[in-house]
Parts: sequence; C-alpha cells; structure tokens
Amino acid sequence: EVGVEQTINIRHANNKSPATVLKVASQFSALKLNIISIIMSGSFDADEEDEHSQGPAPAPLDLGRMEVEARQAATKHVASLLQRPDQLDKVDQYKRRVARKKASVEAMLKTAVQSQLDGVRTGLNQLQSALQDVYQIKQSLDEIEENYRIIQPLHVKLKILNDENNLFCQLSAAQENLKHIFTVPESVAKTRELIMEGKLLQAHKHLTDLEVSRDDLLLALHRQPNDSPTDKITLTNYFSEVGTLSIDMGKQLWVIIQRTLLSVRREPTMICTAEDY
Repeated sequence: EVGVEQTINIRHANNKSPATVLKVASQFSALKLNIISIIMSGSFDADEEDEHSQGPAPAPLDLGRMEVEARQAATKHVASLLQRPDQLDKVDQYKRRVARKKASVEAMLKTAVQSQLDGVRTGLNQLQSALQDVYQIKQSLDEIEENYRIIQPLHVKLKILNDENNLFCQLSAAQENLKHIFTVPESVAKTRELIMEGKLLQAHKHLTDLEVSRDDLLLALHRQPNDSPTDKITLTNYFSEVGTLSIDMGKQLWVIIQRTLLSVRREPTMICTAEDY
C-alpha cells in the first residue's frame, strides 16, 4: 500500500515546483528501501540463488555468512531493477515474477529433497536387510563351527571304520574272483577246443570272460596299499594262456577272411547272389 501511494504521489508531482521534486526524490529513495526490505524478506531472484547453490558448499555451513551474501546479492539485484523513476510502475510485476520464481525454486527444492530422502530411506532399508543377513550368516557359521568341534573326535573312529571297509571291499572282490581263478585252466581248455572246432563266437565269449577276470584281478592288486611286484608277476603268468588264446583266435579269423576273399574272387555268387539284393 505504501508503494502504491508513493507511486501516485510521484505521478502527480511531474509539473510541480523544485521543492516538490525534491520531496518526490526523497519518496523515491524511501520506496527503493521499502522494496529492498520486501524482497529481502524472501522474494529475491532465483537466478542468484542458483548461482550460490551451484557453488561449492562450505564445510561446515556458515549460515550467517550465507545470509549476508544473499542480502548483498538481493540488494544489487533490486538496485539494478530500479534505476529510473518510471520503473516504479513495474514493481508489482517484479514482485509477481520473483514470487513465481521463488515458488518454482521451492517446488524443485522440495522435489529434490524428497527424492534424496527416498533414496536415503531405501539405502537404510537395504543396509538394515544386509545387517540382518550378516547376523544370520554369522549365527550359521557359529553353529557350523560348534558342530565341527562336536564331530571332530569322530574322525579317529571313522578312520578305523574306513580301514575296515576297505579291507571288506578287498575281501569281497577276492571272493568274487575266486571262482574265476579256480576255473581258469578249465576255461582256457574249453576256449581252445572251441577255437579248434571253429566255434569262434562261443570262443570269443569265453575269452572275453577270461580277460575281464584277469583285468579285475590286476586292478584289485593295483589298489592294494602295498603293491607287490611278485604278486603281479605271478598273476600275469597264471593268465599267460589267455594271451596265447587271443593270438590263436586271431589266426583263425585271418584264415576265414582269406578264404572268403578267395571265394569272392573265384566264385562271387557263393557270397553274394541276386536274391540277396
């Protein structure tokens, strides 16, 4: 109201005496101070606020110094706006513009602060969840360590049990292979007879059983803690006839293959006829 009244007085004093002009000038100065006080109450330009907000923030914050700097910046801005008497007509326009900028800046500030608060809240929740997970993991590790202390004496007992189990497995394997060991001479003779009779499929089956028995015994002997070369040599000599049978069977197969090739060359119809197609 004071600003409007002073503006009216200035408009009516355009054609008055010098004394009146001096009075108007004094009123103009008073009006400038009044506007400065109004804008300093919270309506200074947002551009200046952005300029200060973008600068490096002091650590710790010196609120007193920041307030003084803000007042100085607002004073300079108002002084730059009111350089001529005719600019007083735009005071209300300036006030509205500054009010809009202030409201916009406050809205952006509230949005930024709310976003930061949401981020901080989310981070705190995640930290709380991580802390609970760490506590649970620590509790589980403590339980595992305690259980390990309890079962540690069982290692000695289990070692004895493991040794007994290994011995039992060896005895079981030996018992399983005993029948093959005792029947080796009979199986060798039977296989040789089948080879001589030309019953190669049956001979191959018996020969395969002998080779499997030999390999199983050698493997069991190899797994023994104390590997004895003498036992290995004895076992190899005991199954030496198996290698001879394999050679004899190979010779018989080559004889049959050679006869088949000769028959193909001389009389191919004996091997392949039109009815086969």
